[in-house]
Amino acid sequence: MEVDSIIIGKSLASVVEVTQSAFRASRGNLFIGTTGTLLFGEGRFAWGRLFNPLGSNRNLTVQLFSIANFSPTPCTARLFLNPFPPGKVFTSPLTGNLKLNSTNIPVGKVQFSSFVTRIPVGGSLVALRRVPPNNTFDISLEGNVLITPGKSFLFFLINQSLTRASVEFVWWESPISSKL
Repeated sequence: MEVDSIIIGKSLASVVEVTQSAFRASRGNLFIGTTGTLLFGEGRFAWGRLFNPLGSNRNLTVQLFSIANFSPTPCTARLFLNPFPPGKVFTSPLTGNLKLNSTNIPVGKVQFSSFVTRIPVGGSLVALRRVPPNNTFDISLEGNVLITPGKSFLFFLINQSLTRASVEFVWWESPISSKL
């Protein structure tokens, strides 16, 4: 947070710059969620995604994501936009509001699956990332990714050897406005 002073008329006023994430957290609509530990490797895969349910009437704006690799070998993360994920879809209970006394519950869902045998279908593969062993890979998107209802932001995890990893998202939610 940065404080500047400006002169308005004959008086001095303070101006405070607040980051988007601090502003959203103060309003109770900045959320965090993780898949928990995913298992993959030896011909099987895992994935974690942030999903905006159809009919939510909210846009999800991704602030950051993180992939933690808890294993001694590097793994590959493929980023897909809006694919149909393989395997059984599980919804993580490990989500919360970053304003500790807020009663707001996220509409966004962190979903995942481990040990799947197929790759995602459809959508767009937009990035590949290598996650070092025993390390965490973080990217701040600063609100540059918007997930509309029925859409998702999915990481598909690959490795030759048995691997443990997790995917985490931080996002805010805004009502969809009919006004432009």
